[in-house]
Amino acid sequence: MLGMGAMMGATLQAPLAALLALLELTGDLNIVLPGMLVIVSASLAAKELFSCESVFTMQMRELGLGHSNDPVAQKLRHIGVTAVMSRAFRTTAPRLSAVQAVALLDGTPQWIVVDAGEGKVLLPAADLARHLASNPDAEIDLLDIPAHRRTLARIHPEATLQVGLDLLERVHAGALYVESSAGAYEAGILGVLTREQIEASYRYMPSALPEER
Repeated sequence: MLGMGAMMGATLQAPLAALLALLELTGDLNIVLPGMLVIVSASLAAKELFSCESVFTMQMRELGLGHSNDPVAQKLRHIGVTAVMSRAFRTTAPRLSAVQAVALLDGTPQWIVVDAGEGKVLLPAADLARHLASNPDAEIDLLDIPAHRRTLARIHPEATLQVGLDLLERVHAGALYVESSAGAYEAGILGVLTREQIEASYRYMPSALPEER
């Protein structure tokens, strides 16, 4: 019984609930003192030594459900990724000629999404234009030219900005690409979303109060 209480307190990070469970199952007040000793020791060891969170918190994170109630998280949960993502992008293979690069930059896109095979990489279109200006005739490898490249992670168009921010932290990606394969959205990449765009969306807090006259 003491082992069961210690396991319950450590996995749920709820020592009081584990102690009450021991009392209810045994009906013996003599178990309180040893129960407190093993439950508190197991809970502290799991949290402080092994940095383990409650199993419920871990399940929510795996499901992409935030549990933070701070104002920033609340705001991000009410904004979809499609409302903030940038649609000024072009997709291409890593290697292309100068003529193809000029055509790729037609329309002044903001971002270039490079399909590298094992994953996708994002780089600013301005970096490609700068390289093309100094090397107008050379064949271009977008994974080798001087540029500020970011690794991309996929996110569904129905996700919120809070889910996107959590995904960036979890997979250590530099940006996100919004892609849908079926349903109401057209298949393919719909847009790109950077951490700066997410931060700008919650830094801009329009006043809800009318101006005083």
